Amino acid sequence: MKSAYQIAKEIGVSYQAVYKRLTPELMDRLSDHVQQRKKKKYFDEYAEAAIKAIYKPVNERTRQADEPVNEQTRQADEPVNERTRQADEPVNERTRQADEPVNERTRQADEPVNERTGQADEPVNERTRQADEPVNERTRQADESLFNRLSIQLHGEIEYLRRINDELRDELKVEREHSREIALQVAKLTQNNQILLAVEKEKKTGFFSRFRRRKNSGIL
Repeated sequence: MKSAYQIAKEIGVSYQAVYKRLTPELMDRLSDHVQQRKKKKYFDEYAEAAIKAIYKPVNERTRQADEPVNEQTRQADEPVNERTRQADEPVNERTRQADEPVNERTRQADEPVNERTGQADEPVNERTRQADEPVNERTRQADESLFNRLSIQLHGEIEYLRRINDELRDELKVEREHSREIALQVAKLTQNNQILLAVEKEKKTGFFSRFRRRKNSGIL
C-alpha cells in the first residue's frame, strides 16, 4: 500500500496534482482498493496502477519534448567524448598489458575453487529451483489477475472519457445552434431598426416638403 504522496513522488508530480485527479467517481471505483489510516488514504497496487495510467499521456508528451534537447546534448558531447577516448587509449593499453600476467595467475588459482563451488552449488540450485516453481506460478497467476483487473478498469476509464467527450460535443453543438439563432435575431433586429430609421426619415422629409409647399403657396 502506498500513500498519494509516495505515488506522486514516483510519477514526478506534486502531491496536490495527484489529489486533484482523485475525482469522486474515480474514488468510488477504487473504493475496494483504498484504505484509510490516520486521516490518510493508502492505495494498493491496482489503485496505484490506475492513478499512474492517468499520467501516461503527460509523460509521453514530456518525453517527446525532451528528445530534441537530448539530441543536441548528444551531438555537443560527441567531440569531447572522442578526444577523451583517444587520450585514454594509450593508458588503457598499458594497463591491460600490465594486468594480463596478474589476471592469468588469478584465473589459474581460481579454477579449482570455482570447480568445487560449482559442484557444491548444484544441489542447492536444484532445491532452490524446485522451491521457486510454486511461488513463480502463484506470482504469474497474481500478475494475470492484476492485469485483467487493470484492463477492465482502464477500459472503463476510456469509456467514461469517451462519454464525457460525446457530452461536451453535444453541448458545443447546442451552443453553436444557440449562437446562430442569436446572430439571426440580431440581424433581424438590425434590419428592422434600419427600416424604422428609413420610415422616420421619410416622414420627416415628407413633412418638411409639405411645409415648404404650403409656405411657398402662401397658405401659411
